[in-house]
Amino acid sequence: MIATSQRVLMIADAVNYHLTGAVGGDLTLARTSGLLSLDGKWDRSICSRAGIPLGLLPPLTQPGTIFGRLREELQLELQLHNRIPVISVAAHDTASAVCGLPLRTQEAFLICGSWSIIGREVCHAITSEDARLSGFGNEGGIEGRQLFLRSLNGLHLLQKLRAHWSRRVGQEISFAQMSDLATIASARGMSASINPSDPTFFDPPDIVAALTRACPELAGCTNDDLGTLALAVYRGLIEDVAESLLALERQTNEPVARLRICGGGGQDALLCQMIANRTSRIVTVGPIEASAWGNIAMQLIGLGLIENLAAARIVIEKSADILNYYPQK
Repeated sequence: MIATSQRVLMIADAVNYHLTGAVGGDLTLARTSGLLSLDGKWDRSICSRAGIPLGLLPPLTQPGTIFGRLREELQLELQLHNRIPVISVAAHDTASAVCGLPLRTQEAFLICGSWSIIGREVCHAITSEDARLSGFGNEGGIEGRQLFLRSLNGLHLLQKLRAHWSRRVGQEISFAQMSDLATIASARGMSASINPSDPTFFDPPDIVAALTRACPELAGCTNDDLGTLALAVYRGLIEDVAESLLALERQTNEPVARLRICGGGGQDALLCQMIANRTSRIVTVGPIEASAWGNIAMQLIGLGLIENLAAARIVIEKSADILNYYPQK
């Protein structure tokens, strides 16, 4: 396949090629390939070891620049009056989400979805052995930033529990109902918690059986106590976040005063308040669809309508729905 290929393009780069006829590779996506060196260039030695000729890899493009202009054939087909510009955005969804969050100093981010990513922007890649053993890595941000982050288990455990329980009772259980039941269980003083990293939770066929197997305190909850089961998942996910924040501070030698959350988890008030309480930090939610906001920001920067990411974040903070959760005793 390599011998008969002219270029290797990521999906977003292939879309840009279709639109413009130009060949380029978005820097944030290229970093996910493992083929870049820390200076942001294709690494000759890694490519050589992998058997990938450097000539196959596209020239790298910076987010927030004009990638090219719409091909003439598409312009005519779409009946447009001019060849509109196509902007290179931060095509990696994590990078776009971070762009869409109004981050400041001493702040970290939590992209909270089926899987979660916690991290912060740093000026230089952190490549210590301790960072690697702690599960952190470096991904590409924009304007020379690095995203120092760690992946966590996420809300798919709650999604599985909701689906399982809905089948069990024969009616649809909403996330709001499950959250309310977990709140009631918390008021009763239920303290069971799981370890979300337990291999038991890697796509279990029966989530309730997995929960009770991993946490013996839950053994009596299999028949009628969804709230206690859900609370145990909440507590486990939040412990992961709390431990990761401490590790993040240790690795970066800088405190975290605020955690900014985007993604579906930001819509769960119980989750956000529990994170604020457990970490003793302000939790700021929004925008929920941060990847879309970050994509738009890069387009406006590329068109020269906004100067840079700092200016874009001011616009986002003034435009999006932002909600704060403060630690409660």
